[in-house]
Amino acid sequence: MVFELTDNVHRDNHGKVQHLEHFQEPFVAVSPADDQAEVDEDSGAYRAATAQILAENYLREVAPIYGIHASTLPGAGGHDALAAESSAAPPGHSTLELVEEKEVMGTTLVSYQQKYDGLPVWEAGVSITIQPDPMRITASQSSVKEDISLPEESLEAAPYSPGDITPGTLKSLLGVRTSEVPTLNATPQVLIYEYDPDQRFDPETRHTPTERLEEAPPKLPLPPVPSTLAPQHFYRVIEVLFALPVPGHDSLNWRAFIESTTGAVLYLRALTACATGLVFQQDPITAGAPVAPPTGPAAALNSFRSAVALE
Repeated sequence: MVFELTDNVHRDNHGKVQHLEHFQEPFVAVSPADDQAEVDEDSGAYRAATAQILAENYLREVAPIYGIHASTLPGAGGHDALAAESSAAPPGHSTLELVEEKEVMGTTLVSYQQKYDGLPVWEAGVSITIQPDPMRITASQSSVKEDISLPEESLEAAPYSPGDITPGTLKSLLGVRTSEVPTLNATPQVLIYEYDPDQRFDPETRHTPTERLEEAPPKLPLPPVPSTLAPQHFYRVIEVLFALPVPGHDSLNWRAFIESTTGAVLYLRALTACATGLVFQQDPITAGAPVAPPTGPAAALNSFRSAVALE
């Protein structure tokens, strides 16, 4: 099946395809060479026996559009046609691994995580949307990272490993100068992260809230990132989930990515958010709107709502 790129193709700021929608041209067929294909008795077409088989066949078709190397695909090897269309695989070992297949209101979502040398790549992978009866793919998204390369130093030789991250060490790396000591919420994990200075802190911390009952998320006084770590380069980092109180928050959970060779914190997020809600503290009629019953139009009801903090 050949996909024609239309207005339903969404690209990022660099022109790379990130999202395909093809509701009018769903992907349903698989190759007769697939040993798990089934023949549809009505049409005679070859169809996938499972959602995963259909998703893998689809990935082989759209990989050139997304710029995904043949060697990255699930079950790579033996697909000469795709290998001919795709460029040679880059150094290293990048793969897509199935992480989840779930059904939401009749729609099946198949998700793949990108890994490099066996380590998960942060926020990188592919998700595929499959509709039922007949089973068909109508959309997909890709955040696969290209041309990943890592510093030559192995994780084993790095000064920091998951086992080295104790509460005391973490406090020092975070630049915490109060008497509070962080509490580890989970076992630290290693992953691959593309460093972006603009994302080191939550972008919301740079904005002044304009709405009532809102505030910017807190941050910590992190030490500066060493000049040896370059933006838009990939690094092995240790993901640390921890709890640390700060002024205004007696208990607060955080996520931090610690670069394994320098101990620099490349990413920090307070796992909190502000939200307000508009609610009816009294029903509109009691509030003095006899002409605004519960089934009345929104324009008549909205003025009787009040903004409150959601707790």
